[in-house]
Amino acid sequence: MLAERTLYLPSVALAGLVALAVERAAAWDRRSLVLPVAAIGVFAALSNARAGVWRDSRTLFEETVATGRHSGHIAKTGLVSELILELGGEPDPKTLLRALALARASLDERPTTSNLRQVARLEEASGELDSALERRISLYHFVPSDLENREALLRVLDRLVARRAAAGDTYQVLSLTGTGFLVAQRSGDPQLLAAWSPRLDRAYQGYIDEAVASGDPDEARRRVESLARTFPNHPLLERYRELRSVTPPRAGD
Repeated sequence: MLAERTLYLPSVALAGLVALAVERAAAWDRRSLVLPVAAIGVFAALSNARAGVWRDSRTLFEETVATGRHSGHIAKTGLVSELILELGGEPDPKTLLRALALARASLDERPTTSNLRQVARLEEASGELDSALERRISLYHFVPSDLENREALLRVLDRLVARRAAAGDTYQVLSLTGTGFLVAQRSGDPQLLAAWSPRLDRAYQGYIDEAVASGDPDEARRRVESLARTFPNHPLLERYRELRSVTPPRAGD
């Protein structure tokens, strides 16, 4: 509750002792004040030289990370926050790379939801979507009620689906879309579910149609059965009922 305020108490006690000592020294011999006055002057100069570091958060974090003996995950996370604010104004590749490196170093030192969120955000901004997805899923499992992370998770999934679709990878499209559907389903948000349900239907249809077009009935049948196991009453099963009615050949036939 008191945080760093408790650290002031020793300083208050020391200041009281110094004041008492100065008072007694002045009463005894004023020449004895030369040494404490000189000490006060030296320490005042040192304080003045250090005071510039406390000008703002960015300066403090930069100094602490660069030369401070407390350059731990808290200082790195603070500096990354400042760099992210800077990126919001003027996106710069060098700043982005530096922020990502610092965020990862902070995460390696001591994982927290703060630096994990920073790494996910910066990886998404740098186009490292697969890694960003892993971070977002980790955050989702830890705090499923975090709306900002859920929104970011679905956004990353959306970008990855588009990327895999462009590459013609129907399996990954289905897998990623399925993840998005589950997140939407567990959210309890009917609008999210209404948005992701038809996308999952299209992903399954593309996945099955790919096998049908390849002329491999066994693979097509396997994919239809996969749909039936996951969604036993899915409307698409009626579309592919012929594949389901065919008995797979036994070994040796």
